[in-house]
Amino acid sequence: MNVVAPGYICTDSQLPFEAAAAAAGPIGRSGTPAEIAACVLFLAHESASFVTGTVVVADGGHGLPETWPRPEFTAAPRFTDEKSERAALLDHRWGHVQEQVARWRSHRLPEGL
Repeated sequence: MNVVAPGYICTDSQLPFEAAAAAAGPIGRSGTPAEIAACVLFLAHESASFVTGTVVVADGGHGLPETWPRPEFTAAPRFTDEKSERAALLDHRWGHVQEQVARWRSHRLPEGL
């Protein structure tokens, strides 16, 4: 079994925020139904007979981590106690993860959604 995972596709049911998110992506536009159909056609063709158990991601590059906003890191605080230092470092890293997720969400969707 194979799967095609489409990204933002330009159809009559595409919402305005989806079109805006697609325009902000690496390719700068939504995909077309014909482009997704081409992926399905490839998987159904006999030349893909050895392709199995795969997901073909056709999302215009939205899934690439390189396209996400870059996090800004600051130095972690230093402690003399090894256990306290490790706990502080983990808290510091978790804070960066939360910041990165917030930036990613704000990048992907217009404000207010």
